[in-house]
Amino acid sequence: MPKYWCVNFDFEACLRHGLHRKLWLMQYQYADDQGNEFQGGRQQAATTRNWRRMAEIRPGDRMVAYLRGHRFFAVGTVIPMRLPADHENTIENYLALKDSHRHADGRVCYTPVFYEDLSDNWRHPDDPLVRYAQRIDVDDWRHTVPDGVVVKGLGKLKRPELQMAAIRIEKSYFDRIEKALIAARDAVATFVPSSASEAADEAAAETLEGDQAKGQGFVLDSKLRKALEGYAMDAAKQYFEGQGYQWEDRSKNHPYDLRCVRGTEIRYVEVKGTQTDGSEVFLTPGEVNFARTHKDEMALFVLHSIRVARGDDDEWVVCGGEHSLVLPWDVDGGKLKPVSYKYTLSG
Repeated sequence: MPKYWCVNFDFEACLRHGLHRKLWLMQYQYADDQGNEFQGGRQQAATTRNWRRMAEIRPGDRMVAYLRGHRFFAVGTVIPMRLPADHENTIENYLALKDSHRHADGRVCYTPVFYEDLSDNWRHPDDPLVRYAQRIDVDDWRHTVPDGVVVKGLGKLKRPELQMAAIRIEKSYFDRIEKALIAARDAVATFVPSSASEAADEAAAETLEGDQAKGQGFVLDSKLRKALEGYAMDAAKQYFEGQGYQWEDRSKNHPYDLRCVRGTEIRYVEVKGTQTDGSEVFLTPGEVNFARTHKDEMALFVLHSIRVARGDDDEWVVCGGEHSLVLPWDVDGGKLKPVSYKYTLSG
């Protein structure tokens, strides 16, 4: 009978790498010859416990990808290590000698499914010494939900189990998580503006854009703004399609404009079109909040210096323009300035 595991990826960049490579990554090791360690020193017992846990995992076991906060992202089935091993060792030998990285490169096999991949150049983006070398392969990560789903239940487990990198869970709980992932994947999620508040934010942004255009010698009315937005959206769709993405227009009911997918990579794209030089764009609070919580997947596409003229039917004609792309886009990485405040009286 298969066992069921909730496997902790620790942080989002590690999760994305694992989903892309169809594997789970763990980072527990004793000090090696270079002095690198993780959970060493006073936490050596945690390394021992987690490595012994790896001996319990077998081909055919089921795994759910997890990040703290009860967030689950995908499910997979454990398979024997996908690539051939370069070196052989055993878990008990490793634990007895506390000898990390005796081999400097290649793949070190410890069980039919558990290995270290010292040939993978991937590293923690903020700490180049941390590479999560311990791995278990899955056949595929299925029912992937980029933002994850929240399914409560882990809190019922006792603390020693919750501290494991691979948490043993019951089949009934695994089934609930898988069902929630399928429902979230298949649902057409919509972003519903918060009534008058979000509409007011949109109107404020439109007014500010109009003031900016006027200040630089341009005209911007509601029809022209709509024409600029549509023109920029078409340019963004063409650009990302040319880069191999499949795009979905979500501008009408989400706090971003395009959802672009290429393999397991997902980009949420904020699109702006302007007659100005594009050095400044205006964002609503909803757009800012979404960008902050998805900064690793966000992109900002600005089509600027668009030329504008009146057509024979008195409609706006737009053409030309140059695009600027920020990828990934950390909305707090630029100069985010509050340009207005909303005050609500108490009582």
